[in-house]
Amino acid sequence: MGIFNTVRKQPAPSLPHADELKMHLREIAAINDLRTELSRKHELCRGDMNAADVATARVQALRGDVDAVLADARYRGIEAPNVSAKQAELVAAVAEADRLAAIARAAETAARRYVTDAAGLNIQLDALRQRTSRLIHAALIEQIILTAPAFREAEESFRTTIRETMRLCLAA
Repeated sequence: MGIFNTVRKQPAPSLPHADELKMHLREIAAINDLRTELSRKHELCRGDMNAADVATARVQALRGDVDAVLADARYRGIEAPNVSAKQAELVAAVAEADRLAAIARAAETAARRYVTDAAGLNIQLDALRQRTSRLIHAALIEQIILTAPAFREAEESFRTTIRETMRLCLAA
């Protein structure tokens, strides 16, 4: 029978407050993960809405270009130049802007829902965070109570060593 056979592995002590704190912190982490995912999705929606805004601005710019060329010709009293290429580009830009506008409307609705969901998660986090300090305190007290006998034993051993050292010093 070797030394390893004589040492018995002690079962892990039950620490209900520490376990509750771990579960509590996992809940907070899970909610933070959800918030991060909502934020990522919200940014994708913002990208879709921005793309629609850019497409609308492009349509306005092309309309402005066509209108400026035609207005300039009319003002000078000359025959209007051929703007069919610009008008074809404008028609394509309008179609693209319309397509992106539909996507942007859906993205705007989704973005509002993401904001609402994030606000709900923030309320949940606030409620959880209010309990965090109490749970940490309870887990610490639990750990102190668990380790107190070992601490007292180590302290007594230390005090015995100090007394013995002092006795030897005084005896010298």
